[in-house]
Order: sequence, then C-alpha cells, then structure tokens
Amino acid sequence: MRATLLLGLIWALWHLPAYFVRGWMGPFDLAGFVINILLTMVLSIAFSWIYNGTGSILMPILLHASSNATNVYIARLLPGMPPQAALGVIALLVAAAVLISLLTRDLDLSADCAD
Repeated sequence: MRATLLLGLIWALWHLPAYFVRGWMGPFDLAGFVINILLTMVLSIAFSWIYNGTGSILMPILLHASSNATNVYIARLLPGMPPQAALGVIALLVAAAVLISLLTRDLDLSADCAD
C-alpha cells in the first residue's frame, strides 16, 4: 500500500507541468492541485490492483486512457457541472479505493502474476 500511494504521489507530481499549460489543466491553482494529488493517490490504488491482478501494464494503460476520455466527454457534455457533482465522483472513487483495500488486503495478488 505504501508503494502504491508513493506511486500515486509521483504520478500527481508528473502532471504538475500540465497546470502551467493554458487549456490543458491550467491555470495553476494550489487547492486544485492538492485535490489532484489526493485523487491520483486514490486512483493509484485501483490501477495497482488491476496491474497486480492481471500482470499486464496494458490494463492500467487502458483504464487511464478511458478515464481521460470520459473526463473530456463529460466536461463537454456538462460544461456547467456543479461542484457537488464533482464531490460525488470523488466520494465514489474514495469508496472504491477503500473497498479494494479492505477486500484484498489479505490477498497476495503478486503471487498470481508469477504463474
């Protein structure tokens, strides 16, 4: 779990330059970036679980791509989405990460990948 959360932090910092590109994730907002760090760490739990369960880096790559595509589509579909809707999505992501952590904490998924 510590490695997964560290990976999530590195992943969030990897996206830091995108906050300084207008029209991508910018302009930079400290509160938004902190939320992004926390969400990226939460998402890293699901991505790591999928990688450990499949042993294939392709599966997390596909999840990342579909997540990005969904975010772009929803932003265009609902340009005036209220902040409460974003909080609902965040709550669902956190709940999924907690469930994954609780339901798989006694499993050694890495052993399955070696077969």
